[in-house]
Amino acid sequence: MTDIKIDANYRGLTYILADYAKSVNGGKDVKMTAKQWQKTMEIVAQINSKRSSDNAIYQGGSNLFGDINENFVLTSQTITFTQDEMAAILKEMGVDRKPANIADSNTPEDKPIKGLSVEKNSTPPSPEKSEEDTQQTQDSGFEEDFINGLTEKFAGRTFSPDLGRSPETLTLFSSMSERIEKMAKARSAKIVSAASDTINLAPPFEIKTPKPGDLGGETKTISHKLHTKLMNLAEELHCNYEDLITVMNFESGMNPKEGAGKKNKAVGLIQFTNNAIKELNKNYSLNLTKDKITAMNAEEQIDIVGKYLKMCISRASRLRNKTKLDAADLYSVIILPGRAGSDILCRKGEKNANGKLLRYYESNAGIDVGKDGIITRADVLAKLDDFRVNVKVV
Repeated sequence: MTDIKIDANYRGLTYILADYAKSVNGGKDVKMTAKQWQKTMEIVAQINSKRSSDNAIYQGGSNLFGDINENFVLTSQTITFTQDEMAAILKEMGVDRKPANIADSNTPEDKPIKGLSVEKNSTPPSPEKSEEDTQQTQDSGFEEDFINGLTEKFAGRTFSPDLGRSPETLTLFSSMSERIEKMAKARSAKIVSAASDTINLAPPFEIKTPKPGDLGGETKTISHKLHTKLMNLAEELHCNYEDLITVMNFESGMNPKEGAGKKNKAVGLIQFTNNAIKELNKNYSLNLTKDKITAMNAEEQIDIVGKYLKMCISRASRLRNKTKLDAADLYSVIILPGRAGSDILCRKGEKNANGKLLRYYESNAGIDVGKDGIITRADVLAKLDDFRVNVKVV
């Protein structure tokens, strides 16, 4: 029997299993309850306990039933399951059939990972909403109630008896019912699972970008113009659109005004510092300030984001020959462009030649998921996975 080899490349265990399960489930997402997922992880833990360290599925003693994001595979290029092992995992995930032809499933690192949706038993707290988000929700609710009200009225013909008996009214009922149905469909966002599927899609539409663990994630609403700019920028940077969105959501919550008016605070979509603004002005002959950046809307500011990322990537020697950048690469060029592309970005207590503390680690200690005094690519990816969101384009 042929073993099943799955590309690992630092991706979270959840993503790896989700992607493979979807590939043998006819391309359909696999939905699981929290109890099912816990049982699946018990099976994985049993398999892992029988392996040597160089053939382990995941590293460390992280809580398999809690923060799934911490379960990152070893640095080897692939992890291998026997057919029986994978069959046991798939059965617990609700995919109780083996694929017709189980072959190697090597998923390239640049392929968006989608698939697993774990249904939590409890409802996660709702994120804080801006006044604009609240108004959009209220407007949307009013329109929905209005359309639903019209639909019920015409479907039930709850008008006066005399009006209801008129032939002209019956024709009007039929015509209006059709129009209302079209209005309702037009307002419903088409849901797609990859940004690449939205190139020729008219808004509204929603891009699902699952996160490990819970996967549902919050939804950010952006304009069609911003979506188009983000798609173009991702292509120019040779990265996935979803990773670009994730990095900006981690940095600012996708808020171009973030940090505005706050002294000594970074600002904007990717949190521009004074040094970053100085480099932008020098490299592109600009005259930017923090106030000028936060005065821009997201559609305007994304152009500055693109300029900065391109500048930093061009200076990161380890990324020059990389054909596809991932979320860790993008975030690394923002915080430590000189070390972007390294497996280890920084260590606690690093000092320069004069003995002065560099504070690379200390300024970003929250990214050290392993809490071992070292920030690695795996740490960055694990942290960013908590900030993946669905995007609604209007």
